[in-house]
Amino acid sequence: MTPFLRNLLILAGVAVVIVLLNLEVAVITVGLLLRIAFIIAIAVVAYFYWRDIGRREISTWPQRAAYVFYAAAALLLVDIGWWTLGRLQGRDLVVAIFVAAGCVYAAYRTWRDQQRGAQGTDPPIEPISQGRPEGPIGQPCDSSVTAHNQVHARTTVASCPADRARNIVADAAKSYESDVT
Repeated sequence: MTPFLRNLLILAGVAVVIVLLNLEVAVITVGLLLRIAFIIAIAVVAYFYWRDIGRREISTWPQRAAYVFYAAAALLLVDIGWWTLGRLQGRDLVVAIFVAAGCVYAAYRTWRDQQRGAQGTDPPIEPISQGRPEGPIGQPCDSSVTAHNQVHARTTVASCPADRARNIVADAAKSYESDVT
C-alpha cells in the first residue's frame, strides 16, 4: 500500500466517524476555534516584532507619521479579523481587499518616507585618508616619536587615536617581554 492511499484511507475513516457519531457541530466549533487561535498567534508574533524592533524606530518618527502607521496597522488588524471570522463574499470581500491594500500602502509609504528622511539627515561619511593618520581636529598626528622624546609625545599627542593605539601595543609588548623573561 502506498503512503498516498494509506493517507486517503485515514481521512475517509475520520470522515466516517464524524458522520456516524453526528459530530459535524463539533468539527465546525473546532474549526472556528482554530481560526481564532491562528489570528491570536499572528497578533502575538506581530506584537513581539513591534516590541523588539519597531517601537524604538517608530518612537523617533514625527507624531503624525507614527499616528498614520499605527492607524493603518490597527485598521488592517480589524480588516483581517472581519475577513477571517465573517466569511466574506461578493462586495464585502472586494471592500475588505481594498481596505487591506490601502492599509498596507499607507503603512509602507509612511515607513519608506521615514527611512528616506533618516538617511538624508545623517552627516556624510568622509573617506579615510591614505596619508598619515589624523588627530581629533584634523591635525596630522606626530607619529615620528624618537627614543628621547617618547614620554613627552605620549602626553602631548595622546588624544590622537593612532598614537593611542600605538602606545597600547607598545605597552602590551613591553609587559609581555617582562613576563616572559
